Amino acid sequence: MKKKKELIFWAVAWLINVKSIFLDYCADSGYTFAMAQRLLNGDRLFREMWEPHQTSVFVMAPILKLFETVFQTRTGVVLFAHVVMTLSFFVLSVFLKKTLEKFTGNNVAICAAILLFVLRPKMVQLPDYSNLCIFFSVLTFIFLIRYLLVKPRIGTLIAAALSLCLIVLVYPSCVLLWVPSILVLFLYSARKWRDVLTFTGCCALCGALFAGYFVLSMGFGPWLETLSKIVHADTHSLERTYSGIAYFEELLLGLLIMGISWAVGLGISFLLEKAKLQSKPKTVFLQCILVTFALCLAKVLLPSVYHHQNVAFWAFGNIAIFAVILLGLTGVKLLQDQKKVIYVTGMLLSMGVLLSVGLLTNLSFITIVGYLHLACMVSFIPLSEFITKRSEGQYHAARISCFPLYCCVFVIMFSQGINSLGNAENYVRKGPLFGVVTSLNACNEMKYGIAEWEGNIKVTDQVLIIQEFGLDPIWYLVTDFGVGTYSVINTPYYSEDMKEYWKAYPQKEPTVLAVPCYQGLESTGMPKWLYEKRENEYDLKYKGTYWNFYFKK
Repeated sequence: MKKKKELIFWAVAWLINVKSIFLDYCADSGYTFAMAQRLLNGDRLFREMWEPHQTSVFVMAPILKLFETVFQTRTGVVLFAHVVMTLSFFVLSVFLKKTLEKFTGNNVAICAAILLFVLRPKMVQLPDYSNLCIFFSVLTFIFLIRYLLVKPRIGTLIAAALSLCLIVLVYPSCVLLWVPSILVLFLYSARKWRDVLTFTGCCALCGALFAGYFVLSMGFGPWLETLSKIVHADTHSLERTYSGIAYFEELLLGLLIMGISWAVGLGISFLLEKAKLQSKPKTVFLQCILVTFALCLAKVLLPSVYHHQNVAFWAFGNIAIFAVILLGLTGVKLLQDQKKVIYVTGMLLSMGVLLSVGLLTNLSFITIVGYLHLACMVSFIPLSEFITKRSEGQYHAARISCFPLYCCVFVIMFSQGINSLGNAENYVRKGPLFGVVTSLNACNEMKYGIAEWEGNIKVTDQVLIIQEFGLDPIWYLVTDFGVGTYSVINTPYYSEDMKEYWKAYPQKEPTVLAVPCYQGLESTGMPKWLYEKRENEYDLKYKGTYWNFYFKK
């Protein structure tokens, strides 16, 4: 029976992931692909590439290269990358379950594994910096746990250190995770100083090799100067800054809505039970249905009554993650031995990820809560202890304890994905997005837009796409050409730094300016300096349905 339940959980998780593979694509995804393609086309890190996330392409670039080598095309590469990342998370989830179940029991292990398999910080199935940050932080956690609790092999400790180095490549500020890692070794290792020095030495060696390569090839001064330019060119610095209560506003409102939903569901079920209209098992089922309905209703109605720029993209999953972590605090005092080691290790690493991500974004708190995977997963351990303790002869106490947990898990699992089935109007039949299910308008834009690119852009061209809002960098992959800008980020900022970039690398100055349009009407503005450059140095030689192309005079 236990195996049958476990298979059902995995089946549901796979269904959620399959939906996400086909439907969940966004401009952030296109940025990761375009950045990797630049690297494969010969643009060098920290020289021609001033990408703020360039060090994270060490996973995407080989995937893209493998696909192109085997199939001799980029058509369908997005779905291929989605499948690779989904399978990778599945393998990691199974590895996590096998590691935890000996110490936490099967129920906790399967809950943690399923949530890892389903959850994504940006709700897309892609080897981008957000998903890789979670992937390698969980891998670091697993290796540390196996070293501390399974068998203290030096190879396992080195594997943990290498995993941490990979997180730093993905998200440079995650160098902060070194602190919780050595703290865990100090607290729980039998060979404290040896292990700390070994772990630190491995990390320092990898960091020295990475930095040394660029210092030797570029020079220390030019490398630091380029790093400064990358930070200055990163358009994340132009996002709205949240301060005061506004920083936590969305999360607090979400927790309030969930709390009210739980209270209403519990209240109604208790009244029905008291009136003897329902049996105990039926009231538990009914209250779950009531709260699920209330949360779904809130998700639909909230954007119409609470006008906030992020609420349309609001995932209750992030709120539920935080709720699970808070609920887990109720049983922390009951933890002992191995369970305590696992909980503390997971929480410390997860807090390190939270702080690291928070340093590189000034979006609201609910955004970075989506990176608390480890904290959420290990919170099932104290929750299990608390529920087991309270349920001994106390039906109502157990129900009150289990009920919020059920709701949180339900919300987390079924909130995955940035696109709903309502957007599934057709599938893309051409280009890198082949097979992706999306709106009919997006399918037509790909179909006819790619034809316009293929008919006008040559391999020798250097192209700059000018679109200040809503740019999908996947267009840099639709055919072969050079990229005529320092960054293909999906939130571009056309500053006069570009002049300096083109002066340093004259071969990168664009021969073509690509401007999106609809029926020839351009839909974007541009800064004055770039507008003047276009008017003086370029001619409009193609006016299409979805794109206008300006060629160098």
